[in-house]
Amino acid sequence: MSKSGFQRAVNTAQIAKGIKNIIAGALSGGLHGAAVAAAKSFAPQLIKLALIIAVVLIMIPIIVISALPSVLFGWATVPAQDLKDRKEYATVMETCYNQVSTYRQEVVDEIVEENKGDADEVIINDDNTPMDIYWIISIDGVGKKQDVYNLNEREIKKLIKNSLIVEVEREEVSDGDEGTKIVVTITITTKSPEQIMEDEGYDEDHKNWARLLYNTTTNPQALSEADSDYIGSYGSDYAGVTFTDGATTVVYFNQLDKAWADTLYGRAGTIGKEGCGPTALAIVVSTLTSRTVNPVEVSNWSAANGHRCVGSGSYHSLIPKGGEHYGLTVENAGRAGNGQVLVDALSSGKLVIAIMNPGHFTKSGHFIVLRGVTASGKILVADPASYTRSGQEWDLSTILREARPDAGAGGPFWIFSK
Repeated sequence: MSKSGFQRAVNTAQIAKGIKNIIAGALSGGLHGAAVAAAKSFAPQLIKLALIIAVVLIMIPIIVISALPSVLFGWATVPAQDLKDRKEYATVMETCYNQVSTYRQEVVDEIVEENKGDADEVIINDDNTPMDIYWIISIDGVGKKQDVYNLNEREIKKLIKNSLIVEVEREEVSDGDEGTKIVVTITITTKSPEQIMEDEGYDEDHKNWARLLYNTTTNPQALSEADSDYIGSYGSDYAGVTFTDGATTVVYFNQLDKAWADTLYGRAGTIGKEGCGPTALAIVVSTLTSRTVNPVEVSNWSAANGHRCVGSGSYHSLIPKGGEHYGLTVENAGRAGNGQVLVDALSSGKLVIAIMNPGHFTKSGHFIVLRGVTASGKILVADPASYTRSGQEWDLSTILREARPDAGAGGPFWIFSK
């Protein structure tokens, strides 16, 4: 940003005062004090600046917790024994956090064992909502005051268990000639991150710190009004636009379409700025089913079902769960290897949603639709933020390289079919 542009956002005196407050907060209250000072001193659009300052001053332990020790401390020699110890322990914690899905299943098994009693039959209704590893890290880290040595497998499992809502119904039912049998139905649903923090007793300061930490460890799917995509597409009319150059005729929606660009996505933020996920899903559903589902409808469903991440777009779980909700078959393709699975899917008329890292498609994070493959092997896309990029052909290597490798919910690629 130019000096004049920066001054338009906030004047130098305000910044200096904010930095002073953050430093004072760090000295008097550690990480918590710095987080509070950052939240109080800076406008929302300057939160990232506050975080950068906090990183430089006091956030090394947090970033260690956030599974980035090799980036920060990966030098050939680290003279400080404390840093060596932290690196070693952080490596252990990284392994633990990467097993969140496994831990969740272990917790579910424990819940079933605790509640089945003398039942003759146990019915398990589990929503199987994927655990967002970055929220687990953020909530767990804040709860333990970023003390890396306070984090362990047992505590992670405890947090996961506290993130589940368990309802148990016990009844006697007829068993034909055998008389009756006892049936226990165990229903398990997953709380949203906001619910988890509320139930854990976090005050607003701790919640804000967890949100800020989450946003530093993820790539938010958010456009600013200064973004070239926003400038180029905001207020346009894409009604009736389709693409017919792939194996499947694709219905196109743009998140910045005047019909919904300013529509709220949940309780805060707009579809235009943070709705690439619902818009990408709307493209796929409207193309592969007999119904037209626009980004507003998908956004409302996403927010109502816990897939909205305020300030950062959508949880990755929106894509597979949303596809299933609208009656589509969804295959979690993970990193897709050399990409042949994607080419085969696109050649057969299937569609793929991908979550992208910074690169050709985004400066932060962004969902796009892969809608076809040319005879020469180029990939065709439907980009919810750019009609221009949607008309271009892309190298498969670019798509694979810029897709987010650490995506949750089975990503960064999801294959959709009828």
